[in-house]
Amino acid sequence: MCCCSISCVKCFLYFLDVLFLLSGIGLFITGIHVLVGVTSGAYASLLPNISYMYAAYILIIIGIFIVIVAIVGCVAAVREGVCCLLTFYFMVVIVICLEVSAIIIAFAGLHMRGDMSSYVSASMKRGLYYYQDENHAEMKTAWDTLQQEVECCGVNSPTDWEVTGGFPPGIVPNSCCNGPEGACTSHYMEGCEDYILMELQDWLTLIGVVCIIFVIIQILLVWFILILFFKLHRGSKYCCGCGVYSSVKDHD
Repeated sequence: MCCCSISCVKCFLYFLDVLFLLSGIGLFITGIHVLVGVTSGAYASLLPNISYMYAAYILIIIGIFIVIVAIVGCVAAVREGVCCLLTFYFMVVIVICLEVSAIIIAFAGLHMRGDMSSYVSASMKRGLYYYQDENHAEMKTAWDTLQQEVECCGVNSPTDWEVTGGFPPGIVPNSCCNGPEGACTSHYMEGCEDYILMELQDWLTLIGVVCIIFVIIQILLVWFILILFFKLHRGSKYCCGCGVYSSVKDHD
């Protein structure tokens, strides 16, 4: 039965620590990517400040924290200090807890489509209301960009421009038109809300999936931290196959 020496465990720990560091960078990039995509897009002013999006902020904080923790882990493995390993262990556990909270927030958002839809609808209708207001030019730009790119019109239908936007009956912005340029002979009939909801759900899914992958890596890291800790603490060999310790001293 093969037993793991300290040097073997340390090699695995170094490898997992590198993966841990990369996961921190990955989480940071994912958080930035989501925030830029959701809050800085061409029609970001139409999006509500949904609390689920705070999961992206959590990812950024976790990413920065992981980089610091990974450095501590490398020092702990090199020095083989029990206190350093314990510190590393608890810091990784904290990271896992934070990531689990991000997963819960993300998937809670996916399962609360009704609430999300009401927030999105209210925010988009606010944009309709201020479309013709010169003091809110960003709303006009956002709506025109959204309708031209997605080929949609209004929140749920073109009639939203009459009911909420203050347009005369049967009249819609030129960005709704799908006819020749300069002649609005026909317009898009589908609303834009479903597209926005799909975009937000895609971001939430990305957050949840990325966190799950990295949590799995970090659980493996915790396992090897504990193996090395008990080997150093007891001065014995850890048996990989059976998960118990022998009383033989490790001379590696």
